[in-house]
Amino acid sequence: MTCAPVIKSNAYGHGLKLLAKEWNKYDIPFVCVDSLFEAYELRRYGYKKEVLIMGFIDPDDIPREKKFHYACPDIAYAHAVIKKYKKAKLHLFLDTGMHREGMQEVPKEGFIPLKKNIIGVMTHLSTPDNPEISQKQIDTFEKQLQQLEKHDIYPEFQHICAS
Repeated sequence: MTCAPVIKSNAYGHGLKLLAKEWNKYDIPFVCVDSLFEAYELRRYGYKKEVLIMGFIDPDDIPREKKFHYACPDIAYAHAVIKKYKKAKLHLFLDTGMHREGMQEVPKEGFIPLKKNIIGVMTHLSTPDNPEISQKQIDTFEKQLQQLEKHDIYPEFQHICAS
C-alpha cells in the first residue's frame, strides 16, 4: 500500500508552506492538491516531487510540467489535457456513488490514445462512516477496474479517498 497525502486547502489549515518541505523527506509517489495554484505554491515553497491536481483546470492552462498529474472526471477532459500536453500523467476519476463528479461508468471507447498516459484511477467515498455504503463503492470501483483491464489498462495507482 502506498500513501499519497491530500494537502489541499492550505493543507487543511495546517499550512502548505510548512508541509511542502516536510513531504520532500518521505518516499511517497505524489501529493494531492485541488488547484493549479496550489501546485505552483508547493513548487514555490520547495516541494520537488510529483503532484496530483484533483480539481478542474482549463485545458488551455495546462502547464508542461512533467511532475504534475491530472485528475480527469471524463474522457473528453482527458483528451483535452493530452492535446495540450502529450506526456501528461492522467488519473481517471471514477464516480462510485458520491454523484458529485467523475465517470459513472468506464466508457466503452476513447481509451486507445490515452493508454500510455493513464497511470492512476481514483474515487471518493461518499459516506466513510457507513461501512455498508463504503463497501458498495469499493465493489463498484473494483468492477470499473475490471472494465479498464478489458481495454488492457492497468493503472499503477488505484486510490480511494474520503473527506
